[in-house]
Amino acid sequence: MKGDPDWGLPDWTNPANYPAPVGRGAMTRWAWEFLRRWPEYRTFWIEKIEPFVVEEGDEVLHDKRRLIGARWPHHNELRERFGVELPSAPCEQKPAHFMADSISCVPNDGAEVQRISLGKNQIAVILELDRPGNSQLKKASKAFKSEQHRREQTGELKLKGARARVEKYITYLRILDAYEAGAEAKNIAGVLFPTLRDEHPSYARRKRLDDDRRAALELRDGGYLSLLRK
Repeated sequence: MKGDPDWGLPDWTNPANYPAPVGRGAMTRWAWEFLRRWPEYRTFWIEKIEPFVVEEGDEVLHDKRRLIGARWPHHNELRERFGVELPSAPCEQKPAHFMADSISCVPNDGAEVQRISLGKNQIAVILELDRPGNSQLKKASKAFKSEQHRREQTGELKLKGARARVEKYITYLRILDAYEAGAEAKNIAGVLFPTLRDEHPSYARRKRLDDDRRAALELRDGGYLSLLRK
């Protein structure tokens, strides 16, 4: 795997190579398919993660001898730039573990003062284990919504809604793969949208390709995180 420039992407001309994830965890799979195509993540993997990887059979594990504590190197950057808690190689079908997939629990270790590291768009809520949880969780949810709304109003936070039409994700992935394979726009549009006319004045086929490519790039370059909120 190391140093291998082949990211294991499908032949974009064959739709059968793009099975749609369904059921539990489907959005995580979709998010991963876009993230693993992002050049920034691939570069990050090669330069900052892969040197700390060991392989055992088909498994890719971190080299515990070279980690800082129990964390991956550049862990904070991995979380802040990509929203990833536990990385996967871009050539792997197994998704990375995204931060949005779970809620972190930091138990009190008995220290008088505890410090936790929060990302730019994170807040922390303290819950009392010796009190009923329902009322605490309601207050926590209210505080979360209030702070989220405040940051939206001040422009500190911009929520990106995921596209509801999941069937379009395969088209987006095929477009990304086609351009990476070096295919020409005219050929891509002809294969993906054969029923659309590409004549003056509408040029519907090329317009559809341009619009879908913009959407695909948005999802690839960070927008995939919006899929995890569905």
